[in-house]
Amino acid sequence: MKNRAAALLTLVLVFGLPAAGHAQMGLGAHAGYDFDAEEVLIGATFRYELAGVPIGGNPLTLVPGIDFYPGVDGATFLFVDLDGQVAIPASSVEPYVGAGLSIRYISVDGGTSDSDLGLNLLGGVAFGTSDKVKPFVEGRARVSDGSTVVVRGGLRFKLGT
Repeated sequence: MKNRAAALLTLVLVFGLPAAGHAQMGLGAHAGYDFDAEEVLIGATFRYELAGVPIGGNPLTLVPGIDFYPGVDGATFLFVDLDGQVAIPASSVEPYVGAGLSIRYISVDGGTSDSDLGLNLLGGVAFGTSDKVKPFVEGRARVSDGSTVVVRGGLRFKLGT
């Protein structure tokens, strides 16, 4: 399962990045709450706009990321995501929708671990007029054996000019 996700990410990077031309890149930091696990999470994302891959006239943005649940005692609990997002044209805010793959990983102190591959469905909105830093809030459903609903908020930072 992990090998398939790694192979997919490799294919996207090898074939998608060179075709993007003058793509924009960025980083994101966020915090959130998982309603099903009843846990707070923190995380980070990398953003890569594939300008040469329009969906509905808007560029596809690849958004790999990680969510870590620091409050789970005696275990490591995290999600690794590979999402695609598309912005919806608007004047003062930037709504977006997306979908992708999610890998849940749990490792309990004492040696047992488990992972699960699932699907992400998400939607959100970025605010602000600055091109360099934008706050955002989003909701996402992770659909798998351990399905969950998450709300996240944070900041996006554009890299480069």
